[in-house]
Amino acid sequence: VLVLGALAALTTVVLRRRRIGWRRAVGFLLWATPTLAATLAFYVAVSGSLDLTAINGRWRFIGASTTASLAVGGAAFLLHKLVFAERLRLAEDWFGLVLGVASFTLLEPFVHGWRMGVPVPDPMPLFLPLFAPIFVAVHALVSCALCLRVWREKSF
Repeated sequence: VLVLGALAALTTVVLRRRRIGWRRAVGFLLWATPTLAATLAFYVAVSGSLDLTAINGRWRFIGASTTASLAVGGAAFLLHKLVFAERLRLAEDWFGLVLGVASFTLLEPFVHGWRMGVPVPDPMPLFLPLFAPIFVAVHALVSCALCLRVWREKSF
C-alpha cells in the first residue's frame, strides 16, 4: 500500500509539473486502459490462456506476445490519431503507457514479495510480469520513433 501511495504521489507531481490537466489525464486513461485490456484479450485469443502454462513453449509465447502487442498497438495508434490528432500528445501518451507498464513490472516483486508464500496469488497477476517486458519492448520502440519524429519536426 505504501508503494502504491508513493507511486500515486509521484504521478501527481509529474502531472502538475508537466501542466497536464485532469481532462488530459482522463483522456490518457481512457486510451491506455482499453489498449492494455485489448492486448491481453488478443493474447488470449491467440494463445488460449492468460496463465503460467502459456509460457511453456518459449518461442510460441514470445511470438504470441509480440503479435498481440503489435496488432493492438497499431489499432491504438490509429485510434489516438483519430481522437486526439496531435503528434506531441501521441508521443507523450505512448511514453506514459510504456512507463506505466514498466513501473508495474518493476513493482511486482514488492507487491507479491520476492519469495511468494501461501496463498499464492491468482495466475493472472503472476503472468503479467512475464508478458509485460515484451509489451514494453515493442511499445518502447514505437515510443522512441514517435519521440524522434516530434523532435525532428521541432528542430527543423
